[in-house]
Amino acid sequence: MNTLLVLLGIESWKPTLSALMLPPVPLLLLMLIGTRVAFNRRGLGWLLVLLGASGIWLSTCMGTARTLERHVLQVPPALTAQRITQLKGEARSGTTAIVVLGGGVQALAPEYGTSNLT
Repeated sequence: MNTLLVLLGIESWKPTLSALMLPPVPLLLLMLIGTRVAFNRRGLGWLLVLLGASGIWLSTCMGTARTLERHVLQVPPALTAQRITQLKGEARSGTTAIVVLGGGVQALAPEYGTSNLT
């Protein structure tokens, strides 16, 4: 996607385009399209308006958030002893990487006597 924006010469528009892709803008746009379509095809237009309105309503409900959290953000299973030994074997062969993410550095961590990641 970034290469497409660079090829089109609009990489500076990325924050604006990203903001326009987030809810509720696409759902409001769907409702506007539905009102325009309702002039010619009444049933389809009202269906689009109803889909946009229900999408906005669902995106603000806590129940929808909990359902998505339960089904999309599943907690990975705990490592078994067999998997740990397998990872240790892979670490010896150089095929495993350990990535530590930190939000900053403590200049002096008293418990360690040196600097530490926060």
